[in-house]
Amino acid sequence: MADTAVAVTAGTGTNIDTRTESTNNNHRQVVVLGDPATNAGVAPVDGTAGLKVNLGADNDVTVTGTVDLGATDNAVLDAIAAATAASQTALELIDNAISGSEMQVDIVAALPAGSNTIGVVDLGATDNAVLDAMAASLAAMDDWDESNRAKVNLIASQAGITGGAGAVAANTPRVTLASDDPAVTSLAALDNAIYTDDDDWTDGSSQHVLVGGLYQSSPQSVTDGDVGPFQIDSNGRLLVALSATDNAVLDAIQTATEASQTALEALDNAISGSEMQVDIVAPLPAGTNAIGTLAANSGVDIGDVDVTSLIPGVGATSLGKAEDAAHSSGDTGVAALAVRRDAKAPGAGTDGDYATVNVNSSGDVRVDGGQAHIVQVAPTVTAGAYTADDVLGGEQTISNAARISGAGGILCGITMSAEDNDADGWAASNVEILIFDQNPAGTYTDNGALAVTDNDGTKLLASVILDTKVDCGDVTILYARNVNIPYICNGSTDLYAVAVNRGGVTPEATDAIQFTYHLIRDVNDMFGARVIPVLHRVVAAAVAAVSNLLLETGDNVLLETGDILLLEDGS
Repeated sequence: MADTAVAVTAGTGTNIDTRTESTNNNHRQVVVLGDPATNAGVAPVDGTAGLKVNLGADNDVTVTGTVDLGATDNAVLDAIAAATAASQTALELIDNAISGSEMQVDIVAALPAGSNTIGVVDLGATDNAVLDAMAASLAAMDDWDESNRAKVNLIASQAGITGGAGAVAANTPRVTLASDDPAVTSLAALDNAIYTDDDDWTDGSSQHVLVGGLYQSSPQSVTDGDVGPFQIDSNGRLLVALSATDNAVLDAIQTATEASQTALEALDNAISGSEMQVDIVAPLPAGTNAIGTLAANSGVDIGDVDVTSLIPGVGATSLGKAEDAAHSSGDTGVAALAVRRDAKAPGAGTDGDYATVNVNSSGDVRVDGGQAHIVQVAPTVTAGAYTADDVLGGEQTISNAARISGAGGILCGITMSAEDNDADGWAASNVEILIFDQNPAGTYTDNGALAVTDNDGTKLLASVILDTKVDCGDVTILYARNVNIPYICNGSTDLYAVAVNRGGVTPEATDAIQFTYHLIRDVNDMFGARVIPVLHRVVAAAVAAVSNLLLETGDNVLLETGDILLLEDGS
């Protein structure tokens, strides 16, 4: 039937409890679940949670179907299941840490600070401080990784060591091997096999490293500039690649060797025992001389012989003569021949080779004499007034006054040319030139007072005064001729000069003057004698003459006292 309301009329007696709903003001009968006799054990009802039921000890509830616990209870059960699984995992891990009846414990973090004891062990403040320090150190060690490494001083007073390659330094590690280490013996053996260029080799004691080679049936190729092993053949012999030229030489040697072998075999065929068999296949030429030690007129004729005898030694009848031996009339010797060379040319190809004596088309012996040489020096001077005895232009170098260092020649004359405006004051004998055979050590400054030191005085070779003046319009020439001063350059090929103004002059420009030195250089003064220039004049009154001597321009000849030089022009 459908729900309906039952009207209740109030009366006497026991009341029927009702409750009025707040929603529609209907009255509802109140049913109380509990003990009807005592009205105790009433089941509580919550306005939100509903009826609360206590099933008791013997009131099992069997549910058929599915019990919906609600979202909250399901969430609680899910949390309980997750916690139970985590607890199981943790308990299993703890079980793994138990060995027998003991739990194995690893301390992986610093112990917490505090004064409580662990178990029944009281370490005390000191031990706790030590453990705290150990914990701090262990924490630092735990932080070590590739970027935060432990710092260990392997070398005293050095923080860290050099890494990788580098030069020797204070923080570079060194390794010392024990004296009985086999490596020490091996290193010593290697050191004994190392030699410096041009070291001596001692037979029986010097050591070297044995170098092996590589055999390959198909030799490898090596790129230019790369390192490769020595190539050997299957018998261990070193393979050498010869050039085409060397191969041609070896081919020629092989051909000559084979020809020599053939000739030697032919000679061997002619030898019987210890004697060579000779067949004379043609008549001997006519003659009366004996063979070897056969006596004259023995009847053995070997034909004509041009050389009757050769006498060894250095006697009067020998071809050889001893050095510095006295000449005797009638001594035997060999005439020396000369080679005609119409043009001047060497008789040998290389310095130090034997050479021929050369003559010209007239049979005159060619003589290599001196060589004319001119040196011009243009010093920088002061474009202004000089006082007497001032240096004119500073120190000058007469370059290559000798053809080789320590050789010499002759200073024939000096010429000075100067730009002149008729007011410069150039005059004969007011310029003097000091000649030094070695670079002077003193200071000779242009337009400064002349001061020759004692040391430079030993180097002073000559003094030449320009005693002749020639006016040439805008140029004045001062010169000294026929000076003819022999010299030897001391330790070089140069002479040195200092010009001195002996009167008041005023050059009109810094490049106003130039000096010209006229020299004859000669390096053939092999006997230490002074070389005298040929000046087409009689050198000394005497009775000896030199004939058939070919001289060319610039040549010198060595004359001794009493000699006279006769020239073709009669001078």
